[in-house]
Amino acid sequence: MRVTGTFLDANDQPRAGETLRFLNETSPQADVLGVITAKIVETTLNADGEIVTGAGEDEEAGIILEQGRYLVHVGFNKRDWFRILVDGTDDTADIKTLLTDQEQDDLDADGVNFRVKSGHLQIRNKTTGAWHTINIVGEPGAEQLDIEPGMYSDPLTVGSNYRIVDNVLQIRNKTTGLFHTVELFGVPGQEQWEVTIPGSD
Repeated sequence: MRVTGTFLDANDQPRAGETLRFLNETSPQADVLGVITAKIVETTLNADGEIVTGAGEDEEAGIILEQGRYLVHVGFNKRDWFRILVDGTDDTADIKTLLTDQEQDDLDADGVNFRVKSGHLQIRNKTTGAWHTINIVGEPGAEQLDIEPGMYSDPLTVGSNYRIVDNVLQIRNKTTGLFHTVELFGVPGQEQWEVTIPGSD
């Protein structure tokens, strides 16, 4: 998601030149090989106090953030920090609309045969009880489901593999970056996956 916005001081003057830091609080994540951490995303506010990337003629409004819950710190004053919740879409949002006091648990969801952990959809293996992160891979017209090895704890994941649009679940194709609606069809005992073709941005 592209996050935009303007920062002012108590006198409504722009916080020009201040450093803005975003720390993804959905990291770190434990993996069998170690602990995976996220880098702090950092930018400098322009002369109008706006969030930008680049400088001069290359200046572009906003900054791109992956899905997650972020601790945001403005400048070096310890009081100037707050939290935002960023979804996994390609939309643009003003940072004021992302302000939250939600707990980390609000990012996760548990169902009977699925769960969402750190923004990733997982399906439960009925045989082993392990949780598998699912993705779609393949060029247009040859898409297939990709099932990552199951884990009993939170998986090693980077980015988001799903989104919900108009209350419809879509899964991201790792090959093309497009999102496909995934449904089940078929009579009992002969169920199959149906993946919408083509995917959408």
